[in-house]
Amino acid sequence: MSRQGNSQDYDWLVKVIVIGDSGVGKTNVLSQFCDSKFSITHMTTLGVDFKIKTIEADGKKLKLQIWDTAGQERFRTITKTYYKGAQGVILTYSVIDRQSFYNVDGWLKSIQENTNSNDVQLVLLGNKADMSAERQVTLEEGMKLSQQFNIPFFETSAKSNMNINEAFQNLSQRIIQTLSKIQANDETHNLNIKQTGGKEKPKSDICC
Repeated sequence: MSRQGNSQDYDWLVKVIVIGDSGVGKTNVLSQFCDSKFSITHMTTLGVDFKIKTIEADGKKLKLQIWDTAGQERFRTITKTYYKGAQGVILTYSVIDRQSFYNVDGWLKSIQENTNSNDVQLVLLGNKADMSAERQVTLEEGMKLSQQFNIPFFETSAKSNMNINEAFQNLSQRIIQTLSKIQANDETHNLNIKQTGGKEKPKSDICC
């Protein structure tokens, strides 16, 4: 994460990653949000893929660098490097693929193992909601799972653009809240150091 000055056209540059099982529509979610595009043909993403989009929320401009998993999830090779520096996570399953729904728990564990989860904001997407005839996961099941883990939840359709912008807007607002708190804490810390002449009070080694 980087904080920019007034000369830039954004307030923060942040990294967002899109994760979930292969075939749930992650690349189309990303393409719809950034480029208003949707591809009916399923093509497995290969290599590192990310897009840039600036979004405004709560009076601040976030420049989102949004990373796709580039097909690595098929081989369970997503590494800590992919998660490194992420302030936001779009965790996606497909409502027409029950196994991808069951695997959400494993993805959440991966997030906890590879990030400072206290500072990372998440959104859960139940994608392909337009394919009602093939649905395997109900809206109620998605809502129950999101409540269990206390994660904002949206059923989405990358094809029709249903709730795609809303999901990213929700995530961006919570990222801004987190970054604003971190910035405020840093400013308070620096002010305390300045007031004590650059010296912090030594901690006592005495244990009670």
